[in-house]
Amino acid sequence: MKIEPVIVASFSCLSLLITGLVFPQERDQRQYWLDLAAADQIYADRSAEIGRTRAFLEFLGEGSIVFRENGPVDALEEYRAADFERDQLTWESHYIDVSRDGDLGLTAGPYTSVDESGEGLEFFGHLVSIWKKTGERWELMADMVAPIPGYLSLDVEPSSEDTLPVLEETAHPVLAMSEENTMQNLI
Repeated sequence: MKIEPVIVASFSCLSLLITGLVFPQERDQRQYWLDLAAADQIYADRSAEIGRTRAFLEFLGEGSIVFRENGPVDALEEYRAADFERDQLTWESHYIDVSRDGDLGLTAGPYTSVDESGEGLEFFGHLVSIWKKTGERWELMADMVAPIPGYLSLDVEPSSEDTLPVLEETAHPVLAMSEENTMQNLI
């Protein structure tokens, strides 16, 4: 059986076109994830190197918030006024997610906070951070803690594979931008 060269060439071109349309987005999405994972790790490392207050001030964006007992407060004002250097905050992100456009992200994972005032108190919980990409830089826009009694291990490894089901459940960007769609249609 002889296969026509035109059919083979057409099939090859179609395969390359489909591959080119599908894989670059996945590669870009993975790169967004890696960029945010790196920014979060640098943020954690800087906190250990220069202290919590100075690290927060390096990474907080304009209009950022942190959640306190009475609700959200302006993060820049909070960290410019308060000195948290006495508290050592250590965390590891376990879950990282990035929007399809790569401009909004979330990191979450366990944290420990040690009061170095001599009391030796340790606090544990989960830290959830919302990030916004401004130019080439990720800025911290919201930071929330959920205290948990007892000990949490910081021995965690994030995986970009954890976010694939979320991407599969969300509307494709072309559908999301259609003028005919309402928010309800996207669900």
